[in-house]
Amino acid sequence: MSNIAIRRIQKEYKLLQDDPDLLPNAIVVPDPNNLYEWNFAIYGLEKPYTGVYHGAVTLPQNYPRSPPEIRMYTPNGRFLTNEALCLSISSYHPESWNPGWRFYQAIIGLVSVMTEDVEHGIGMIVESESERLKRARESIEFNLKNRNFTKLFEPYFSKLRIQEHSEEKSIEENNNVVEEEKEFEYLDIQNQIDRLDRMDKLKHVTLRYGIPITLLTTATGVLGFLIYKHSK
Repeated sequence: MSNIAIRRIQKEYKLLQDDPDLLPNAIVVPDPNNLYEWNFAIYGLEKPYTGVYHGAVTLPQNYPRSPPEIRMYTPNGRFLTNEALCLSISSYHPESWNPGWRFYQAIIGLVSVMTEDVEHGIGMIVESESERLKRARESIEFNLKNRNFTKLFEPYFSKLRIQEHSEEKSIEENNNVVEEEKEFEYLDIQNQIDRLDRMDKLKHVTLRYGIPITLLTTATGVLGFLIYKHSK
């Protein structure tokens, strides 16, 4: 590891800790085992990007002389996932990289491209607004299945409003269970009503024609057996 790169990375991270507003709408966390790998969570954007979007910035060994690589992990409708993205401040364009830039500015650039459908390049897509809204709704649930995301960002769940989302989802699931139970109870009661109705009709036949219920049941069974034997 380059001492120059490490000192530079540590300095930039301290700037972020002292002034989080330098990176609006995003939280960045270093990988505990790799100082060159920085995970971020983008949040608090306007529609159709109202979800939480997990990605990573990977810094080169000769940082800041060369630009970082940027990836998105959460489906979002604007970028492909798990692929290096082609941005003017990413590893795809070292010729336009300025060593005076800081790594978290790459995330700011990513958000800018994400919220505008102007720029197109490798790893970029433009899905319909309804599809992007759908992905926004599903983003938190998707992220929570990622063990690395929960390990790195759990201390920030309150800021990301993930706890509120989980509680709302739990309430919704409980409501669905209650509705299913009500529907089951209704069907069960309806089955009982149908059974009683059949019994009442059977009693009516018995009283009208003077046929004992047991005899009627036996006769029905014998008739069914004879039909079965005859068909064979």
